[in-house]
Parts: sequence; C-alpha cells; structure tokens
Amino acid sequence: EEHRKPAAELDTSTGFVLNPYDDYVRENLILDPENGLASIYPWLRIDRKYCPKCKKYYSFNTLKCGKCGSTKLKNKKYADQIVETEIIPAWRDHKTGLSPANLYYMFLDFDITRLGTWLRVGELEDITFYTRIFVLSQNALLVKILELKCRDLELERYIDEMLGIKFEDRDITELVKEEFPGLFGKTKEELTGFQNYMKGLRDTVNSYTSFFKKIKLPKSKTFMFFKAGPYETDLKERITKHYLKYAATQMNGIKNFIKRKMGVV
Repeated sequence: EEHRKPAAELDTSTGFVLNPYDDYVRENLILDPENGLASIYPWLRIDRKYCPKCKKYYSFNTLKCGKCGSTKLKNKKYADQIVETEIIPAWRDHKTGLSPANLYYMFLDFDITRLGTWLRVGELEDITFYTRIFVLSQNALLVKILELKCRDLELERYIDEMLGIKFEDRDITELVKEEFPGLFGKTKEELTGFQNYMKGLRDTVNSYTSFFKKIKLPKSKTFMFFKAGPYETDLKERITKHYLKYAATQMNGIKNFIKRKMGVV
C-alpha cells in the first residue's frame, strides 16, 4: 500500500499542472460582488466579448471578431481578459519569478519595529522582529496577483483623470459629446412615450428578476452534491505534515540567522 501519495506529478514542460483560474476562484473569489475582488473593484465585472478562435477580447457591443470575422463570440468579463491575457501568460513564461509547476507557495512577512531611548548614560535601542508565514495554493496566489494588477490599473486611471485624459475609463471627448451634443452637430435624442413605457417595464422586470440572480447554483456542468477540488482535501494529513512542516523549518533557519546577527544567544 502506498502511503502519502502526492496529489499530482509535476511536469514543467507542460506549464501548469492544474489551471489556477478555476470556476470556484472565478465565481467566488473574484467576480462575487459581495465577497470577491469585485466588491472592491466593480469594473472587474464589466462585460466583454471573446473570440475562442483568435483568443481576442472586444467590447461587449461587438458583433463579430475583427480578425477572423467570426460571429460566435462568447460573453466574458473584464477579469477574464486580465487573467487570461496578462497574468497567466507571464506566469507560464516564468516572467513573474514563479514556477507554474508548483501548486503551493510559501511567503514570509517581517514587521520590524525599532524603539530608541535616550538616557544620561547613553542610548538604548530595542529592535523587535514580528515574523509571519503564509502558505498559499496556486489559485489563491492568482487572486492576490490580480489584486496587485487592479491596484496598478486604479493608479493609472487616477493619473489619467488628474491629467484630464480620461474620466471613469472614458475619454473626455466622449463625455463632452454626450453632455453637449449640439456642439458636435448632433441633437440629443429624446424618448417617445412608448419608449419611456418600455424602459419603465424593463426596469420593473429587472427589479423582480434580480432576486433570482442572487441565488447561487453549482457552477459545474453536471449537478453534484459533492465535488472534490483539485487541491488538497486531507488538510490535517498533508498540509500540516508536509507543507507547514517544511515552512516551519525554513522559518527556524531565518530566525536563527537574525539572532546570530543581533548577537542573541
């Protein structure tokens, strides 16, 4: 009988052993408007169109692919575009310094405080190291990388707004055209009575259907009461006795190094 069999065999030639952008991460940790990244960055849920053949993303009102002319475009989100066109390719090509063949990663966090006291006889200095260690699975790390990317995009958008280039991810010229259509030779269209009625009807229907959209159903293609995930399920056996044990060994080595440099026996 084979004890403590690994979950998967690593093969660096094929890139990722498991796709870190799985359905659970996408729906619950990223696109969930209440608990996911979308609660902080709502623009991650912006609708996009995707051509599976050319692997190109377009705006939501696009009817056909600009490269191959295909009209069979899939509905996606802006988060899908960032992950699939920027994060995953850079990770697969080792441009981020991370290996796609590793399912788990270890991170060390050091919080250093320095306290100095002046006395008549001299100066006292007390330095305290607060150390923390984290073990993240590959799919959880993808969410953190996406969060860093979102921060960069927010900063770029803020700079563009300060310079007057864009406002809320839209060109200033487009906003001026909407606000003052007469300046550009177009009159602002007004809704007729029937159009106002249809608009009110759509708003009423959407208010009733929004409740059912909040009901979360299983994301798998076939309904199942239980479905094991691609990562570890036996946490007590494998996580604590393998990953955390190795992490503790690394932490002890760093702790002893700091103590030697500080002259602490």
